[in-house]
Parts: sequence; C-alpha cells; structure tokens
Amino acid sequence: MTEAVFHTRPRPLDLAGLAALTGARAHGRGGEGLAVTGVGALDWAGPCDLALVVDEEAAAALPLSRAGVCLVAPSLAGRVPAHIVALVSDEPARAFARAARALFPAAVRPEPLFGPGVAPGAVIHPDARLEPDVTVDPGAVIGPRAEIGRGALIGANAVVGPEVRIGRGSAIGSGAVVTCALIGDRVVVGPARGSGMRRPWAPPTRRVSAGSWFRTTSSRRQRLGRSRRPS
Repeated sequence: MTEAVFHTRPRPLDLAGLAALTGARAHGRGGEGLAVTGVGALDWAGPCDLALVVDEEAAAALPLSRAGVCLVAPSLAGRVPAHIVALVSDEPARAFARAARALFPAAVRPEPLFGPGVAPGAVIHPDARLEPDVTVDPGAVIGPRAEIGRGALIGANAVVGPEVRIGRGSAIGSGAVVTCALIGDRVVVGPARGSGMRRPWAPPTRRVSAGSWFRTTSSRRQRLGRSRRPS
C-alpha cells in the first residue's frame, strides 16, 4: 500500500472556486495559488485541506492547526491565525458539506465499478423493465416485474426484488437488498443495507443450533421472571 486513501484523488479547488461553490467570502488576504484537495478535522487537516470551526471551543485549537483553509462563522473570523485562510459563511457547516460533496462525489452516490451499462455477471429477469442508461454492476440480481428508471445504478451483488420500483437517477449500493419498495428519483440506498417490508419477528442472525437457541431464550425468560418476581 503506497498511500492510505479512500477516494479517487479529486480535482483541486482554488480559493475563488471554493468561495463561489459555498457562497463564503474570504476574510483578509492570502490564499493566492492555494489548491484545496481534501477536507479534514481541524486537528489533522493539512495545508491542502479545508477544515471547519463552528464554535468557540473548536476555535481554541486554530493556532495549532495546519489546515490551509477554514470555514467559520462571522463571529469567529477574527480567531483564525494568519497561516490559515479564513472563509466566512453564515452557515459554515452547510458550506463545508457542499465543498466535501464537490471534492468527493463518490462518497455521496456510489459509482459503477465497470462503467455504464449492464456488466457481465449481472442477472436480470426477462420480465424486469429497465429504462435507457441504467447501470448494473456484476453480481446484481433484478427480479421479475421490477422497474428501474433512467440513469439509475444497481451496485455489485445488490438484489432488487420482484415488483420493486426504483426512480430515475437513484443508486442502490453494493450488496444492498431492496424488496417490496417504491423508491423515488435521486435516492441513494447505501451499500449492504436492506429496504422494504420487515417480518414481525426474525430469528437470531448468529448461527446456533435450535437447542442452544432454546436454552438461551429460556434462560433469558428465567432472568426476566426473576427480575419481575415480587419481593
């Protein structure tokens, strides 16, 4: 492993682009030629990272921070030291989220592993209906009479059950299971999560024998019974 990273290295944002994107304004001078390529907490952000400060307690750590740019509320602009460029916003947390989304869009919406279209290894029932520009990654299963809207993404090993409707521009993450569901446009279902109707009772997820499970539940009932026994 050459570098511990989670996302593709983003296209840098200069200070003017960052201000236009977030609606923030620069406080003071400096920042010429600065390129922001990441976001981070104040205590570990580096010279090319954008940080966020929302209160006086966090502002106390500003002198020790190595962040290149920091989003702050107007009341905290004077607390930002000279080695950090201050971007002032009335809603700094919202502005920070916009910047992070622009730098790392894959963190918000899954991206296809094999490019657009239906990848080899995907299984689509003949009675399912897919609009144009739907992407289905390898291992995904789409059940009978399911309908997938234009521009949607079905991640690797995801399961879309019978009769499910998924709106346009939506994304189903890798390993997710969607059953008995109507999902609107531009909705993101995270990886390895389920959606749809639930049974009123489900057995333990841990594999145990019927006898050991009975003994476990019996002892639990006994403990509950003792706790409720009048003194």
